[in-house]
Amino acid sequence: MKIYRMIGSLFLFLEVAFCGWAEVKGTQDISFIYYHVEGNIDNSFHPKNDHNYLYEGTVDYTLPVLGAEEFYGSISYRSTNDRTVDTEDFSIEKLYTGIKGNNFDFLVGDYYAEFSDYSLNNALKGVKLELGSEEAYKLVVLAGVDIAKWEDLWEDHWDSSGSKRYVWGVSLQNKFLNQALELNFNYGGAVDDKAFISADTAPLLINVLSINGSYRMDEKLKFDFEMGHSFTDTDERSDTAKTKTDNAYMLAANYEATPCSLNLKYERVGRYFNTTGGFSSQDTEGISFDSMWFLPHSTKLSFYVNTDRDNLDGENSATTRQWNPGVKFEFKLPKEVSANIGFDLRKRHTSDDSVNENTYTYSLGLDKDFGIVDAGFDYSRMIVRNKPSPEEERISDEYTLDLSGDFKIKEAKLNWGFSETITHDNYRQVKEADFILSHSLSLKLSFPSSLSFEAKATVGDNNYYQNEQDSNTYDYIFTVSRTLRDNLAFYLSYEKKSYSYWDDAQNYSETILTCKFSYVF
Repeated sequence: MKIYRMIGSLFLFLEVAFCGWAEVKGTQDISFIYYHVEGNIDNSFHPKNDHNYLYEGTVDYTLPVLGAEEFYGSISYRSTNDRTVDTEDFSIEKLYTGIKGNNFDFLVGDYYAEFSDYSLNNALKGVKLELGSEEAYKLVVLAGVDIAKWEDLWEDHWDSSGSKRYVWGVSLQNKFLNQALELNFNYGGAVDDKAFISADTAPLLINVLSINGSYRMDEKLKFDFEMGHSFTDTDERSDTAKTKTDNAYMLAANYEATPCSLNLKYERVGRYFNTTGGFSSQDTEGISFDSMWFLPHSTKLSFYVNTDRDNLDGENSATTRQWNPGVKFEFKLPKEVSANIGFDLRKRHTSDDSVNENTYTYSLGLDKDFGIVDAGFDYSRMIVRNKPSPEEERISDEYTLDLSGDFKIKEAKLNWGFSETITHDNYRQVKEADFILSHSLSLKLSFPSSLSFEAKATVGDNNYYQNEQDSNTYDYIFTVSRTLRDNLAFYLSYEKKSYSYWDDAQNYSETILTCKFSYVF
């Protein structure tokens, strides 16, 4: 908690010290929440009967320094006793401060570092220095901790917090040939904190080098590429663990013109290739192609093919191959009706025959604006064929009808919407079907004074061929909101959720009442 007080005191000092010269803006939200649960309370995540509060705030500031330079920062914080929102009474959600000028930017705190897919792609808490500009060269040097919450910094063991990884990296970015060619040379490093790794998990030390960039041949054609090489110490606890190295490659082409666009991508990732974060696929190869053709009379044709496979090194017990082609045709019908039809195939095959599944999906969509009513209808049929597991084979039909519109009643505006979804899953082996209904109705009444009332009801009826799984859900929401001043808004909501099952002993309902004030400065 000492660190919390130090950080909080620092930002309070900055806000007070620079309030006369700095541009400060932010939002402060305070909510009061009441929970009430009836029936089988063990099924609910909410307390049976409790009053809670939630205070969330954000402060952003900028301060001119020495003319061209700028001092900037932001802090977001939360205080609550609602354990469904946060396990801490007080927490800092985001915190950073920095100074930047024409050719530099130095930041301390929260930031997102994105060198490339294969090198470094992490949300970190630490320091970052950028030198140069986007038009010429740029040098980025950073170091930080890959953790979710600020309080993870002072947690001392893996069972009381999430994973903790230390990350560092350097990236040199250049542009050549009148900025048509972009080259980035990246290095990233990461090591797991042993205290945050369980005894049966090996902490890794990863070093990865990559070159990525793009080349724009002309206004229509562009190429993207990346090559990466990683060095992984497989167990930091062991002095005899071997260092494993591997490679990753990516090449993509993008063609944008009238009347079509084409995209092609090839990617290969080695079995032992690792990055500092953000990329997890290993021992895979994938090829993807997608295109879009704009034809006369507001007609559009989309086509794609995706293929991938794993276990190329042959060290696993099974190899999986997948193939996914698809097409979608959008066009106009008489009477200003917009229509689309589509087809998608997903074919998956494994060498040990544990999963050999083909999924065929056919779709149809219609939409028309009648002026006071906008109507849409969608239909899809999914056919699943699974030879090793015939009990999974089924035909699923889904029908969705959406209606919406708005009109004025004197000075008030009424928006309404209605949705109906019917799902029918027919299982081939048992010759039985599941039947699921979902109904939704929403109304919103808005006045010139900014006062608005909104109500929404959603009802779900799940009828399964195994009746003991049947359930019904009801969700009713009513809200009132109004802007009290230019910078102060009020929001009140009442929500009632009910769940009923085949076994009445499992039934329960939740009532949530929320009152919120939002202040902007």
